[in-house]
Amino acid sequence: MPLGANDARPRRINYHQLKSDQLVVTQQSDDEITSQQAAINLDPSDPLSYHAMAFALILNGQAENGLDYVRRATRLDPKLSSWRHFLQGFGLFMNRQREAAAIELRKARSSQDDFDAWSRYLGNQLLLSIYETSGQRRLAASIRADLDVQSQDEGARAHTRLLAMNEFPFKTYADTLLLSELEKAGVPEMPFDLDPTSPSRLRGYAIRAAVFGHELTGTQLETNEDVVSRTGLDGRASVTVGAWHGEGLSQIEGDAICSWFPTSPRNRYAVFSENAAAPKSVTYLYVRPSARFRLHVAE
Repeated sequence: MPLGANDARPRRINYHQLKSDQLVVTQQSDDEITSQQAAINLDPSDPLSYHAMAFALILNGQAENGLDYVRRATRLDPKLSSWRHFLQGFGLFMNRQREAAAIELRKARSSQDDFDAWSRYLGNQLLLSIYETSGQRRLAASIRADLDVQSQDEGARAHTRLLAMNEFPFKTYADTLLLSELEKAGVPEMPFDLDPTSPSRLRGYAIRAAVFGHELTGTQLETNEDVVSRTGLDGRASVTVGAWHGEGLSQIEGDAICSWFPTSPRNRYAVFSENAAAPKSVTYLYVRPSARFRLHVAE
């Protein structure tokens, strides 16, 4: 999530604001709330800190408090941005005020400025849920088509629930209202036409046992690049794919593993057992929205 999304005016950004992206994408919204409060204490007149606080609170399960910070930002800077309309719509959506949320999200969607693309992309995912569950199928179909195009900009072939959860890192997986709403809207969970109900799909506890504390090696199927992945019992991860290398964090979210590296976006992976591909070793198919990896436990 870009700091100060949709606010192009130059501002002085303090240390606590710079921590914003890292804390949010790694689901540390408790720490993000503390950090943004420190940013507000340093400069109570900067609406960017109130925006970041609102986003963190909503992801933290405190939608009403998040909406209060959107209102505070508006009092500081009455000029409404596309990002602020999204935050307002997101908070209302999580409070199950769907009609009011749709009004705000349509305002975020109406901007055609490239700078507002992130607000439109996130807001469209909420609008799709609202339109589909309220029976507005024509509007839902239009949003769905836009999301498929926007998802290609994110490196995916089409919009899926696995991709949606990259951008909405809720603190508590059970609070992911959006995920269940997108399922009702018919958005598939898996890319590459994979069956999410396959008996070969690993549940969260099995992914932890297979990955944490182990080294896995293999190949990225789309590029044929070599892969080496090491994950400690604490979730600290070291991954090399071809010439790319990253040091970051991995954690279990439901029946997926989510990894974050400073040099790449947050990504959720589903994991399937693929022992038939190498019957003498334990082999897994790692799947993220834009790529597949065939990995086995290193001996």
